[in-house]
This record gives sequence, C-alpha cells and structure tokens, in this order.
Amino acid sequence: GGVVGWTFCPGSRTRSDARRPGSSSEWSPSRHAAGLLAGYNIQRGPYVFGVEGDITQNYAKGENFGTGALVPHSAQTLQTAHLRGRLGYDMGVFLPFVAGGLSYYESAVSVPTGNYLKGANRTGMGWNIGAGVDWKVPLPNIGEAILRAEYIYENLPSRGYLYDPALPAIDMKSSSHQIRAALIYTPSLRGWRAPQMEAADWSGAYAGSLA
Repeated sequence: GGVVGWTFCPGSRTRSDARRPGSSSEWSPSRHAAGLLAGYNIQRGPYVFGVEGDITQNYAKGENFGTGALVPHSAQTLQTAHLRGRLGYDMGVFLPFVAGGLSYYESAVSVPTGNYLKGANRTGMGWNIGAGVDWKVPLPNIGEAILRAEYIYENLPSRGYLYDPALPAIDMKSSSHQIRAALIYTPSLRGWRAPQMEAADWSGAYAGSLA
C-alpha cells in the first residue's frame, strides 16, 4: 500500500564537540513524508500477528544558526525504512494495533562556505514504536481496501557528519513524531462485504502506499 504523513522532530540536537561549552544546539524540523509498505499477517482467534516493512521519503529539514563552536548549518532527513512487528485485535472491520521495530535512515548536514555548500550524508540504524488502527472499507472503482491511521515515535542515534576534513565533524542525534495515513490493498479479504456481516479474517499478505 501507500502512505502519506507528517514528521516533526522536536528532539533533534547537533554539536561540534561534546567537550566544548556552547558547541551544542537544538533544532525542530518538520516536513511531509510519503512512501510504500508491504507486510504479512497471521490470525489466531481475535489476535493478529504480523511483520511489516516500509520505506518513505522524509524531507524534514531544519536550519541551525550555530552557537559558539558550532558553525551555522542545515540538517535534513532524506529517507527512512522501518521493519516492524505488529500485534492487533480483530474488531470486525476495525483492527487496532501496536507496532515497533528497527529504523534505517539516511540524513545529511550542509554548511555554507562562501558561494557554495559543503555537506555530508550518513546512514544508520535506530528504533521505533507506535500504534494505529486499520479500517476495512469498500472503495469505488478500487474494491475492498484498508484505510489506516497511525502514530510512530522514532529515535535515531548520534552520527558524525564530516563536511570538511580540516574541520571537526558535526554530530547529529534526533527523535521524531510521525502521523501517517495509508491506503492498503490485500488479496486476502476473501468475501468480505459489509460491516454488518460476519467478522473478516485479517490473515494474509498486503501492500500499499504511505503519506
């Protein structure tokens, strides 16, 4: 399926050297995100167990004006991939769930130097946890589909960005809050017709897009 959403990073911090006073500064970027997801569920009674992966383009960008030893710079997330386990409870057409797992990310730091920018990209691993609800609905011209609303908290460890070999690297650590909506298609809705009918089986593969 597909996902669209919004990312806000109130816990972002950059520094030039932890040992030097005034070398650390916080920034709070926010920006939209969009991407694709796929996963698989297994149902036992009312409980639904699953694994899901997604990848999103996530351009949350913040400008940091620097403090003391920390030079002015911009920091930006580029993309994030999640691999999560899910646990849900079947309520007929609704499936509330919790999910959590690993995050793989790419981000960048750039520093203005005269008439051009010097920058560095880094990748790394972090973790995430969240919750949401899936809703089975019939959509015109599409057929049976799932709409999702969810929240994800993501924590990314510190990484050094060496934008100039002659200067100290800029370290960046961040955490973010993400609100996402998804449209998901699954070939395994198997005869589901309407909310007043018997509870549907949530087992099987699915895919969609994120935003």
